[in-house]
Amino acid sequence: MREVYNWVPWFKELAEKIAIGGKEYLVECAHKVDWQSDDPPILKYGSENIDPFSFFYFLAQKNTTNQREPVYKSCKEVFNLESDMPCLFWDGTFVFPRPSPNVVTLFHDGKDFSSNQLWEFFLKATQNLEKIASQEFFKLLSIPQVGLKKLSQCLYLIAPDTFIPADDTLKNIGYDLRKLESEQGWNEYLKIIDELRIKFSCCETYEIARLLYCLKYKKLKINNKFYSITTDIRDYGNIWDKFREDSSVYIEPVKEKYNLSAVFPGDIILARRGISKGYGIGIIEKKFYSYNENMAKIEVIWINKQGIDIKKGEIKKSQLENFMLDGPYSPGRHNGSYHAFRQAEEFNYTFDFIESLTNSADGPNRNGGEKLKSTASLNLIFYGPPGTGKTYSTTRKCVEICDGNADESDQELRERFRELRERGQIEYVTFHQSYGYEEFVEGLRPETSAGENASAEGAGGFRLEAEPGVLIRIAERAREDSENHYVLVIDEINRANISKVLGELVTLLEEDKRENAENEVCVTLPYSGEAFTLPGNLYILGTMNTADRSIALLDTALRRRFEFEEMPPEPHRLREVAGVEFIPTVLETINERLEYLVDRDHLIGHAWFMGCKNLDDVGSVMRNKIIPLLAEYFYDDWNKVRAVLGGGDHFVTRKTLSPPPGLEEDGGEDRYRWTVNKPPYSKEAYEDLIKPPSKLESSE
Repeated sequence: MREVYNWVPWFKELAEKIAIGGKEYLVECAHKVDWQSDDPPILKYGSENIDPFSFFYFLAQKNTTNQREPVYKSCKEVFNLESDMPCLFWDGTFVFPRPSPNVVTLFHDGKDFSSNQLWEFFLKATQNLEKIASQEFFKLLSIPQVGLKKLSQCLYLIAPDTFIPADDTLKNIGYDLRKLESEQGWNEYLKIIDELRIKFSCCETYEIARLLYCLKYKKLKINNKFYSITTDIRDYGNIWDKFREDSSVYIEPVKEKYNLSAVFPGDIILARRGISKGYGIGIIEKKFYSYNENMAKIEVIWINKQGIDIKKGEIKKSQLENFMLDGPYSPGRHNGSYHAFRQAEEFNYTFDFIESLTNSADGPNRNGGEKLKSTASLNLIFYGPPGTGKTYSTTRKCVEICDGNADESDQELRERFRELRERGQIEYVTFHQSYGYEEFVEGLRPETSAGENASAEGAGGFRLEAEPGVLIRIAERAREDSENHYVLVIDEINRANISKVLGELVTLLEEDKRENAENEVCVTLPYSGEAFTLPGNLYILGTMNTADRSIALLDTALRRRFEFEEMPPEPHRLREVAGVEFIPTVLETINERLEYLVDRDHLIGHAWFMGCKNLDDVGSVMRNKIIPLLAEYFYDDWNKVRAVLGGGDHFVTRKTLSPPPGLEEDGGEDRYRWTVNKPPYSKEAYEDLIKPPSKLESSE
C-alpha cells in the first residue's frame, strides 16, 4: 500500500478494537495514552462522557509530525495494534481541518450530554452498517457541536474503505449537502457513496476522497496530456496487481528510451497490457527515481481500476516494442492507446470527468452550494475616538460578512457572533506594543522528545518547532472552506508596530495579490519554509482608537492596503434621560470644545452614555469615565478640563494652596488642589455646561 494510504489499516484496526472492547475499554486506554499534555481536552469532561467519535477526531487533529509521533506510538502500544505505524512525514496524509479555537472536543460542549447515542451509532457503523436507520443519523446531527462535516469525517476515519467526508470536497463536484441534513440524510449520504463507487470504478473510497481533496484544495492541476504504460516489466511479467495495490507505476529509466522529466503531476496514465487489455486510468501525483536507479516510480491516484478488453486494432505492436511509456498525446491527436481507452464504454464517465477538469478554468462543477457574496472590503479599519461603538460595529460587520446580512436584534447578533467564533469563522486578537510577528504569523516553539530521538536532537531532546500564528491558522481554515467567509478581527490595530507584526505579508493584503487573484503573490515563510498566500475569502477587520494614535501616523504601506471607515461621535443616538433632556447637547458641546483645544481625534463617543437610565447614571459616567479621559487628554491641565466642563465648580473645584512658611514672598505662580466632585450632579450643572462662553460665570 502506498505511504499516503498506510494510515488506513492502522485506524481501521484501532476502530475495530474499540468497537469490540466497548466504552470501558476506551476509557481505560484513553487515560493510559501519552497525550503529551497534563490536561488533554478528550479527558476534560470525565470518563463517562468520552465518546469514540471525539476520540478519533482528537487523535486526527494532531496535524504535525512532532505532534503525531509520540501520541501515535503511545496509542499503538496501549491498544496493542499490529498494523504498521502510519507514515508521519507525508504532507496531507490526514485530510482533516484544524480544530476550532474554542471547541476542545468534537461533540461535548460542557453542557448536559450523554455519549450513549454516539456509542450506539459508532458500533453500528463499524459492525452492523445495514442496521443504521436514517432517523438515527438525523438525531445525531441535532446534538450540539455535531455537524455533518465533522461527523462524516469521523466515519471516514474509522472506516475509510466505506465512507467519504461529506464536506466541501463533495460540494466541489456538484453535490448538494443540504439533503444530507434532512430526515432522509443518511440514505442520501449512502446514495452519494454508491454513485462515486460506480463513477470511479473499482477504486477504494479513500482513493476517491484523496482525489476530491486534491482537486478542491488545488493540490493537483489536471493536464490534458495522456501516457500509456504497459504492465509487463522485463523479467517480472505482468505486475498490474502491484501497480494497483501500490497506487504507483514503475518504469525502466533507460535514457535513450525514456526521460522521467517528460511527465508531470496532473498528467494522465493509461495502464494496459499488450494490445488487448486495459487495466486502469490514473492521475500522476508524484514522480521520482529509486535510489539504485534501476527503476523509476510514478505515484498516481487511480480513478478507474476496472480491467476490460479493448480493441486490438487501436494499438499497434510497434508501440509496445520500443517504449515502456508511450506519449504524450492529447485527445486532438490520433493515438491508438488513447482511442482504445476512450471508446470503451466502461471508461466513459472517467474521460468525461477528466474533460470537465481540463476544459473548465474553474475545474469541476462547483454549483453544489451558492457562495455568499459580500460587498465589504477585504481589508477594513473602523477608526474613531473612544466610545463611538467600534466594537459593536465590528460585531455586526463580522456577522454581515459571514452570513450575508445582519438583521438580527442586538441579543441575536451577539449570540450569532459567538457561534461563528466557536466555529472558527471569526478570530479575534488585540494588538499591543509587545505583539510581534511570532504571535501573528509564525514563530519558533521549543519542544522536547524522549527516547530514541533525544540524542539525535541534542541534550534533552530539545528542538525548535515552527508554530503557526493566528493569521496562518485562520487562513488555513478559510482555504479549506472556500464556500464560506472568514474574518480576522484585529482590535487596537494601531497600537502595535505594524511593520514588525506583518513583515513580508503586507503585500499579500492587497485584493489582487490574494490567492487565485489576477496578480497572486506567494511568499515563503521564514521559519517553516512553507509557501503561503492569503485566501480570497478571508477578511481583515481592524479597529483603531484615534486618541491613542492618529491615522496620519499609521504605516503608509498599511494605509494603502486598507479602507478606512470613520466612526464619529453620534450624539443624536442618545435618548433623553429623565431630568436631563439635553444629554445629546451636553456631549456635542464637550466635543466642540475638545476639537478646539486638541483636535478631532480626541473627542468623546456617544457609547459612554448609551446605558444611562437616570440622572445618577449620567453623573457616574461623567465622574468615572469622562473626566478622567479629559485629564488624560490635557495631561492633567485641570484649567482646560474645567473649561471643557463649563468653567464652573459643578464638576471640578479648585482650592488655592498656601505656600509653606518662608516662601510667601517667592513670587511664584499660585498653586491649586483640584477635586472631582462626587455625583449626582444637578440639572443646573448640565445647563451651565452647555451655555455659550460669553455667559459662563466665574468660579472664583
